[in-house]
Amino acid sequence: MDALSGRGTVVALILICCARTAAQAQDLPPVAVPVPIEATQQTAEPAQDSGLAARSGLQWLLASGKAMPGIFGSAGGRWVLVGMEAGLIWTTQPVPNDPTRFLGSQLALFVLGMPYASPWFDLALGSGVDAYPLWGINLDTWEVALSLRAHANLWITRKFGLFVHARAYPLQTAGLELGTARDEREGSPVLFGIGVTVRTR
Repeated sequence: MDALSGRGTVVALILICCARTAAQAQDLPPVAVPVPIEATQQTAEPAQDSGLAARSGLQWLLASGKAMPGIFGSAGGRWVLVGMEAGLIWTTQPVPNDPTRFLGSQLALFVLGMPYASPWFDLALGSGVDAYPLWGINLDTWEVALSLRAHANLWITRKFGLFVHARAYPLQTAGLELGTARDEREGSPVLFGIGVTVRTR
């Protein structure tokens, strides 16, 4: 009987110790599990992709009877791009009794909204102001127009692409006459352009 009583006492003490340990464990603060540094960096990376991006490239405006090479650049986010263009103008069909071949420059500022964008294609629509300082003809000759634009870009790689754009002039100064050649022949009222472009991301 004494042996059984001693064993019961030992069992009771063990149960009391277990109960106290369990109660203390419930009061302990949760143990922080260390997060690998690489996992933290991977979680933070997508937030860095929300900034601005820049684009630039070379273009050729397809004007009848003219050679119009140029450069352009733009910057913006997912929905809006602000850009500019600069180019030179030569005539490829000189008018009789007029030896002038170099006509002047083409400048433009524009704002585009981008309703559709994917990793390989994007479409942008907007408006801007085009200016033509025709200093090859006369230093004081400037022609200006309000432009409506559509730009489409096809991305061959993540950062390199091809583009085509079109513009029309609903308002323009009298001497510009988009769609009319120097010899008074009628042409397209829409000015198209093609080129190559690169982007930062």
